[in-house]
Amino acid sequence: ISNLNNTDLDSIYGFIEAYVECPDSIERPFLPYRKNKETGLLFPTGKWNGVYYSEEGYLFHKTESPFVGYVSSLFNNRLLAKKDGNNAMSFVSGTISY
Repeated sequence: ISNLNNTDLDSIYGFIEAYVECPDSIERPFLPYRKNKETGLLFPTGKWNGVYYSEEGYLFHKTESPFVGYVSSLFNNRLLAKKDGNNAMSFVSGTISY
């Protein structure tokens, strides 16, 4: 049993039995916990023991979609093709529905 506070989590791979402390301040807890078959799967705050796969529990920060520029470019190409009367290019650029 060890505290992983100073551990490089990228160096851990596999299943980990862990004592978890999830603060009440987290709006959407992300680690599942199953007390028994009757209660089903819970996503609690508080303290508990559980077995987790090492890839569970990573937090990802919300960012702008990496496709925004690509979609905007296709849309602009479609508008230009329509303006120029190029129906074929308009069709190819217009495969994205809005």
